[in-house]
Amino acid sequence: MDSRSYLSLKLVHVLMALAFIPADDRPTWVKVSMALKSALGDEGLDIWLNWSRKSDSFNERDAIATWKSIRPEGGITIATVFHEAKKYGWTPPQSAPAVSRQTPKTKSHQRIPDDEAADKERVQAAANAVAIWDVAKAAGRDHSYLLRKGVEPLDTFREIDASVCASMLGYPPNSGGNLLSGRLHVIPITQGNGLSSVEFIDEQGRKSALKGRGSRAGGYWATGALPEGNGEGLTLLIGEGVATVLSARAATGHIGIAAFSEGNLCAVSSRMRQRFPAAALIILADVK
Repeated sequence: MDSRSYLSLKLVHVLMALAFIPADDRPTWVKVSMALKSALGDEGLDIWLNWSRKSDSFNERDAIATWKSIRPEGGITIATVFHEAKKYGWTPPQSAPAVSRQTPKTKSHQRIPDDEAADKERVQAAANAVAIWDVAKAAGRDHSYLLRKGVEPLDTFREIDASVCASMLGYPPNSGGNLLSGRLHVIPITQGNGLSSVEFIDEQGRKSALKGRGSRAGGYWATGALPEGNGEGLTLLIGEGVATVLSARAATGHIGIAAFSEGNLCAVSSRMRQRFPAAALIILADVK
């Protein structure tokens, strides 16, 4: 595990919280810079700049000048980041349990409307996905799952230690009740133009996605950057699993698209057809 995996729990929570805060409001922008400098010193500059780039009015020279003008002991603490994030729906993760826990039943008069609850889950899943992706490192060639499948890693996915992942999320990812362990591949799931979730794959091949209803529907992962245009001359290989499209890409050189499930295959194929009306789509359906 490299040094990035030893980020403090507070820091990974900061990354998750920042994903919720818009960077367009100048007073908030300044307060966040003061909070990060107070907690991290100049090591927080890159984190602040990366967050600041979400604003359409971002100017790096202005941002660096603002950062240099701030005194670390200015009185605003990292609690400001958490306070601002809660305004936009961020929920601090709880401590990760050693085993799976049951969700307590909610009294009917306290129940959140289903559509509202699902929207909150999708927002939380997207923020968690961004934070996980930022902390994860490049995927190694010696990962047992890749070796068994006979495929090579790409820079379009990463890996993270299961214990770090559980600490960040507040729960350990599991597959069918079995906790994922060791080094986890982090496969980004895209909905529209943004990251909506991630899929984890451990060294035994067990898979799990982030909690969040609707965060994977119609979502996909691509082995490479999708081009602009109507897709003329483009061939896309669309399959269910990551290993399937990695193998197909290695054999043909074409871009592979993973839909993550049989039920999502049609939705992803339709999305690719709408985006690339002139492309050739090859569907790699699993044999049942």
